[in-house]
Amino acid sequence: RPECPAARELGRIARDRLQELVNAGEPQLLREGVDRFVRTLARVVVNGSDVGETLIAERLARRWPTGPRFWCE
Repeated sequence: RPECPAARELGRIARDRLQELVNAGEPQLLREGVDRFVRTLARVVVNGSDVGETLIAERLARRWPTGPRFWCE
């Protein structure tokens, strides 16, 4: 659940941008291991660009759990 109206709006924008990035080419899933709950850790790469890194650079996502929480400031 969004913590504030800004988080809700940025969530919508991030969702739309993610769809745009993934649809820009053939997505590749690069598996990098598992976390402590045995969930697969992976990166999504499209046209040589890491989708997650792009979203972070555009301030539509943050690193977990250490990234800054900028949307409800």
